[in-house]
Amino acid sequence: ARLYDAFSNSPIDKGSDVVYINVTKDGSWGKWASSTSSGYLTINFDPDCSYTIGEKKWKAVFAGDQYYFGNESENFTVYIYSELYGSVLQPNGEVFAEGETLQIIGKLQDECGTVNGSNVVFRVYPGDLSCSPEPANDLGNGNYSCSFATTGLLGWYDVSMNASKNYYNDSYVLKTNAFQVRRKPIFSNQQISPATEGWGYNFTLSVTVTDADIGDEVNVSLWKSYDGLSWTYVDSVLKTGCTGGCYVELHPQFSCSDYLNGPTVYFKFNASDTYGLKNETSAFSATLQKDDVSFYATEFPSVINREGEEAKRFMVRVYDSDREAWIDNSQEIVKGYFWFTKEGGESWDYGHYTTTNSSGYMYVDFDPNCSYAAGYQYWKVGILDNSCYADSNSTAAGFTVKGQLKSNLYLPE
Repeated sequence: ARLYDAFSNSPIDKGSDVVYINVTKDGSWGKWASSTSSGYLTINFDPDCSYTIGEKKWKAVFAGDQYYFGNESENFTVYIYSELYGSVLQPNGEVFAEGETLQIIGKLQDECGTVNGSNVVFRVYPGDLSCSPEPANDLGNGNYSCSFATTGLLGWYDVSMNASKNYYNDSYVLKTNAFQVRRKPIFSNQQISPATEGWGYNFTLSVTVTDADIGDEVNVSLWKSYDGLSWTYVDSVLKTGCTGGCYVELHPQFSCSDYLNGPTVYFKFNASDTYGLKNETSAFSATLQKDDVSFYATEFPSVINREGEEAKRFMVRVYDSDREAWIDNSQEIVKGYFWFTKEGGESWDYGHYTTTNSSGYMYVDFDPNCSYAAGYQYWKVGILDNSCYADSNSTAAGFTVKGQLKSNLYLPE
């Protein structure tokens, strides 16, 4: 702008205290003071971050002094432009399973901070593949996002970010090797055999896992649940070279608490490969029962003298048939009874209570009284009303109760 004397039409030189240029700034005027030379008022307008981009108005102002009245020019237009700087924040070299949908997120800035309200388009290469939606969602914090489906893809992929906005120069950035797509492990034929048995039985849980990556190591883990919602780790195994399928077989040891918390117990297999790709089977189940037992007689008499107070010991050892081990009281102390006949097998007594010791032995010391007839009798042992073991009786075995004949002579006296 040039400052003139309105009457003489000659240029006027004034100092920066009275001449300046105003540029609109957020609804107000920003003052740029300068002095005139040969009447010309010149500034180097380099707006800082206090100025927003876009269309601005400016005018030259003479504030006036003791010699001249003040005046100002008409409003003129100036446009402030800036540069957009884009960056792809996510993905960042991760591996995704084929078929998975991933989120692409980019950040847009200028020299003053984040930029919202821009038109941002992400593309995936090779293939110039689009990302939904297009343009991307504006998250309101300088970030923009879209969803990209990896169905049918394999290998490494690049992501480009193209951004544009009025009064900005367009921005383009390409992130190479932004993500990789691989096939996750897959399962088939998961099962448990048998589906119903005692909790101590040697169950077989099996599945086939297939991994398309040659030489990839797969961790296959087994989990259990009593409600199908909360899962507990059971066991795991590592498998390598499963491109053609690897058979996995596990034999976890269950306890009575699994039966008491069930009796239906749910299972699932989980697989995780070296790339962090995971998969799992649907839940399948087994129904646990109380364990069955058998009895092994270790001590029993063949003859008991009824007279006197000499008791004879009957002792058995209790075997957990499902667990294939002697009872050890680790699950519970097992309650049982010994029964003896009174009339040669015609009637049994009410039983003699006993419990197992930590080696699985249970016994009673039996001293028959006169309610037990002399002669051949039977005995048996059983367990009853236990939490972990099914009610069971042994087969009856025989023994002899020997009485004492006593003679008295009445005649002659």
